[in-house]
Amino acid sequence: MPILIYAICPLFGFCTRRGLFGEASESLLQFLLKRTQEQDSKIAALEAKMMKDHSELSDRISFLESKVRNSESARRKIANLYLLLMENRQKTESKKVNLVEEENQNVATDDVRSLKSVQRRILSGRGLFVAFYALMSRSEPTPGQHHTMVFDTEVTNVGSAYNKHDGVFTAPTNGIYVFNWNLYSSYHGDVVSELMVNSNSKGGRRSDSTTVNEDHSSSGCVVVALNHGDIVFIRTHLTSQQNGQIISKPGTYEYSFSGWLLY
Repeated sequence: MPILIYAICPLFGFCTRRGLFGEASESLLQFLLKRTQEQDSKIAALEAKMMKDHSELSDRISFLESKVRNSESARRKIANLYLLLMENRQKTESKKVNLVEEENQNVATDDVRSLKSVQRRILSGRGLFVAFYALMSRSEPTPGQHHTMVFDTEVTNVGSAYNKHDGVFTAPTNGIYVFNWNLYSSYHGDVVSELMVNSNSKGGRRSDSTTVNEDHSSSGCVVVALNHGDIVFIRTHLTSQQNGQIISKPGTYEYSFSGWLLY
């Protein structure tokens, strides 16, 4: 330190005859020490900041590297999923095509069968179109049990399979047929009807107004397979007690029976 003071004192003119360690020398020494400490503090702070920045930069680099790796992995996963999606789409389209072809083949087969059935009917001379609709022209005051209903007014009788004189329909060809009937019972009446195929009941309906002062109606619909020559008719029930009358008035209460060949 004395050497430093000897070197500096002549420059600043602080040295006196009283010696090297006078008042000016002490002030200069304190100044230099303070500046040195401040510089040391700044250097330490800069070093600390540099270390912190270096650590943060290292962490940031590690984070970015991780993001890049994850991004690459995500891109690979997306690419794989896209390929899988395209494969599934192709498989689905292929299945759709197969289903459509199969359905078209089934439809074509059904069409061929229907055409062959029509052809057989035409060649055999059997009626292709069968439909009838008939009404009862007057009421039945005391129908009783096991009573065949005669619908004596023909509205439609394509194929002439229905007989208005006895109320019986005779199947002109094998096939599936649809039959409807409806009836009206007078007030305080109770009538049970059924559709018969040969001697077998295929459906029954009840029109009951015994407890009310009004007329009641009932209707039925039956889909049935018939063979050539089978007969179909409407009758009152075999054992059920019939009360009151069956109403049939053209234009108001029309007791009707209808049917047609479905196919």
